[in-house]
Amino acid sequence: MTDPQKSSPFERYLAIDAHKHYVVVGGLNAQLEIVLPARRMDMERYPQWAKENLNQQDIVVIEASTNTWDLYDISAAMAGKVVVAHPLAVKLIANARVKTDKQDVFRLARLLAGGPDPGSVGASRSRYENYAP
Repeated sequence: MTDPQKSSPFERYLAIDAHKHYVVVGGLNAQLEIVLPARRMDMERYPQWAKENLNQQDIVVIEASTNTWDLYDISAAMAGKVVVAHPLAVKLIANARVKTDKQDVFRLARLLAGGPDPGSVGASRSRYENYAP
């Protein structure tokens, strides 16, 4: 496995655990240290939060949900890269013995930071759009 600190242009690995009416956001650095404590916010607050907090040195992973592409569009305008969590990655989280939104966020962020290629966790919108229904 490559050292994410040396090979990645990203400083923060952020994850969004999306729900119908709220999101939980948290993040780690390449050393898997918490750099953004998990915080819950109403869905309506997220666009302003993203504008104030995301930057081009961030890579964001979003858990697939009903709000995925709205969150993707908002995040992609601010972050360096945004991916949607692969369903199997989310399955690992769903099968965890202890499950809370805050823990889910950091599990997603660890998958993102620890992967050999950040895109291996999920896919971008353009990749999904290229698939025929």
